[in-house]
Amino acid sequence: MVQTIFKVQDERRKKGEKIDIYNEDEIVEEYCLFSVGGTDTSSRLVTMIVYYLSLHPECMQKVRKEIAHHVQSDKDLQNYDVLKKLTYIDCVTN
Repeated sequence: MVQTIFKVQDERRKKGEKIDIYNEDEIVEEYCLFSVGGTDTSSRLVTMIVYYLSLHPECMQKVRKEIAHHVQSDKDLQNYDVLKKLTYIDCVTN
């Protein structure tokens, strides 16, 4: 994430555009905040999902079936169009 921000800023500087959104220290601080702040909530979410799916094996089966149907490779998990098709998983996570 940080590397992408630096890359975009460098590209804009090369084009002569003025960049005053974030300096390097601010970008690193934001990254640290997102990294630390996001891990607790994400880990709790995943823990609760796994817990409740273990209590409801029929729901776990639907999740597995949906993944098997729409996800053919690891790259599909990076494709937004594929992820939009995972409607049951979307319901489970929300």
